[in-house]
Amino acid sequence: MRRTPAARPFKQRPWPAAALLALSLPIALLLARTTPAAAEEIAGRPRVVDGDTLDFAGRVVRLYGIDAPELDQSCRAAGRDWPCGLEARWAALNRLSPHWVTCVPRGHDATGNERAVCYLAGIGQHDLGAWLLRQGWALAEPDAEPAYAEAQSAAKAAAIGLWRGSFIAPWAWRLGQRNPDEYGGTGCSACDARHQRLKEKGTGSN
Repeated sequence: MRRTPAARPFKQRPWPAAALLALSLPIALLLARTTPAAAEEIAGRPRVVDGDTLDFAGRVVRLYGIDAPELDQSCRAAGRDWPCGLEARWAALNRLSPHWVTCVPRGHDATGNERAVCYLAGIGQHDLGAWLLRQGWALAEPDAEPAYAEAQSAAKAAAIGLWRGSFIAPWAWRLGQRNPDEYGGTGCSACDARHQRLKEKGTGSN
């Protein structure tokens, strides 16, 4: 009786490296199209330059949608001047001190400065710009999101931060305005209009 040889067990041969590479390229390209690039984010423990500016080891970022007093700017409350620019910087510094900061770029301002929304404890968690507005240490820019204007209104209603007295809008200060009593803590509505016109012309002073 003739015996049939037993079937040999099938052994899967390893794929050649070139074939594996050819298969992985389309997948990598697909992921690259659907996953945001990590390079778009800026993360670390920045130096606080002033109330709305952070320095990540030489990469300077302005907080999107807000404008804080200049470092040498003063405001007035109870008939006395006080260093609101320095206080705004200290407020930002104290808020950031224990946290890792992650910023998502939002283009550039009229003078070419990089702008970004910066978060504490992860993207979407704690918006630093919104916090400064709620505490009264900055003003919302005309093109900011509605939530920023609402945060500013809340600070104004509570008379905290800059809103506890009279002040000049930071953009008006940079244009040379120096008399906060004219504006009674309103933030200078006439200066707001001028600032908006400058932004539309592409010559804003931020």
